[in-house]
Amino acid sequence: MDKKKILLICAVVFSLIVLMSVYSLSYSGFLSKAFTKTIFPGESIEENITVRKFYNMTVRFRTSLNGSDLTFDDADANISTKHVNGSQIHFLTGIISGKVYSLTDKADIDGMSSITVRGLDKYDDVVDQPVNFSFIGTKAYLTVLVSKRTGNGTITGFVFDELTGQSIGNLGVFAFDSGSNVNSTEPVSSTLTNSVGRFLMSLYSDADGKSYDVYVSDYPVS
Repeated sequence: MDKKKILLICAVVFSLIVLMSVYSLSYSGFLSKAFTKTIFPGESIEENITVRKFYNMTVRFRTSLNGSDLTFDDADANISTKHVNGSQIHFLTGIISGKVYSLTDKADIDGMSSITVRGLDKYDDVVDQPVNFSFIGTKAYLTVLVSKRTGNGTITGFVFDELTGQSIGNLGVFAFDSGSNVNSTEPVSSTLTNSVGRFLMSLYSDADGKSYDVYVSDYPVS
């Protein structure tokens, strides 16, 4: 094969590669219309284009997607976001009025897969929750769903006689939801004092605290 044929083949291949690249570029991603202009022969038009490469990302907290934004402060909580490839994108700290802000590249938003929030004061940790974005102009809202921390606490103590100071064993102690009518509702917990007059009850609560009315049987409380 002579040199001219080789050069001709190379030129054809190069042209095909260029055409394929142009074709591919035209249809990659999605297209956003920038402007429409009418141009005449010999005319030169300069027109700038502004795109949204960066967004003001706001991490906000709710108990449901359609609920209201929570407004708590938590300086010790930390927030991390993860890319679909497993790499970390953000590590943010300090929640003010239920919000954390970060200027974020659209490529990072598009590639973000999950968010983790640890160290919340009143809410359970959120681990690898799929991201949920909504957009308003240059604002990107990342909504995190949280649940109030719950668990049991204990009330313990002794029952003493007012005059003698002696402890009283085998005495019934009852806990009711605060404000309950004890004549028509069942106690949420009950126990007997032990031989030295000590009682202990395990009671449900959440991070906001829960109030109980505690009663004893047979004797008036001074």
